[in-house]
Amino acid sequence: MAEVVLKSISKSFNDTDPPVVDNVSFEVKDKEFMVLVGPSGCGKSTTLRIIAGLEEPTSGEIYIAARNVTQAAPKDRDIAMVFQNYALYPHLNVYENMAFSLRLRKFSSRDIESRVQRAAEILGLQQMLKRRPKELSGGQRQRVALGRAIVREPKVFLFDEPLSNLDAKLRVQMRTEILKLHQQLNSTMIYVTHDQMEAMTMGDRIVILKDGIIQQVDTPLTLYHQPVNKFVAGFIGSPSMNFLELTQNNSNFSVNNMALPPKGIFKASANHKFMHIGIRPEKLYLTEDKLHDVAFSATLEVSEKMGHETLHYVRINGSTLIVREMGQRAELPAGSKVKVSFDIEECHVFDERGEAIRTSN
Repeated sequence: MAEVVLKSISKSFNDTDPPVVDNVSFEVKDKEFMVLVGPSGCGKSTTLRIIAGLEEPTSGEIYIAARNVTQAAPKDRDIAMVFQNYALYPHLNVYENMAFSLRLRKFSSRDIESRVQRAAEILGLQQMLKRRPKELSGGQRQRVALGRAIVREPKVFLFDEPLSNLDAKLRVQMRTEILKLHQQLNSTMIYVTHDQMEAMTMGDRIVILKDGIIQQVDTPLTLYHQPVNKFVAGFIGSPSMNFLELTQNNSNFSVNNMALPPKGIFKASANHKFMHIGIRPEKLYLTEDKLHDVAFSATLEVSEKMGHETLHYVRINGSTLIVREMGQRAELPAGSKVKVSFDIEECHVFDERGEAIRTSN
């Protein structure tokens, strides 16, 4: 069993600045693929380095496989880490790069051969074992870095933005390779990225961080459909959620001076000074029909046509909203007047602190 448990982990580099990691607690289950995601500077890489033993926490405890490793050296934690840069030895070939750590640990030649050949087979590197890093593409170098981690057969794999140096197409390919690797090795993996699409497509569960503080830990679909606050709602999803100011007068609600039908989904008893309504781009519709609860006139600014879908940017009372439409309709010139509609049940409501307000039917 290789669970990883963080208990109240904090990290400060000095006494004057706020902590870069602030009271972070979460559990990674055995054989789970957990992703840490958030904007630059949110503390995700620092958290990973603390798990690896490359940074010492200011406070808190870390457990790997039920063993307290808070004070343990990195070599004693039974982890393997894959970094953003490949960190391959340029004078060694692929085989020697993958075998290097095993030789340092005094493994027998037979064990080294067996482990390297198995990793090469898993990663499709059998024909490249005699090549040096300069003879490899970026994706192949990343596979070698993965192979170097695999041969160690650790309890836990740690990934620190390993795909950020690759082009977009190769990132998608390597994403799939890492997921296949997780299935084949059946190991516990913790993966750091700033790319929410990577997080959504790869993680069994996701930890969302902001300013060193955990915002939400949950499955990708739960994060998407039930965000706990406005930050999570806006961070998860591409394009991000649309937000409009919501006004309350007694039990009546309006948005952009448009009254919302009294369907009872808002918490009418809440005395919030300031609220926002959030609507996903795919939950806004360019339509003239009466099927939806709310409809308003807007001005089309621009349309982005991508074949399988079109993103329409529309302007209403000083706010720009994004409407996602599957397929592609007839040409709509910029400046066109359009009708935008949505349903109340498909909206999210956030209070003045940005916290999600529960709704009921």
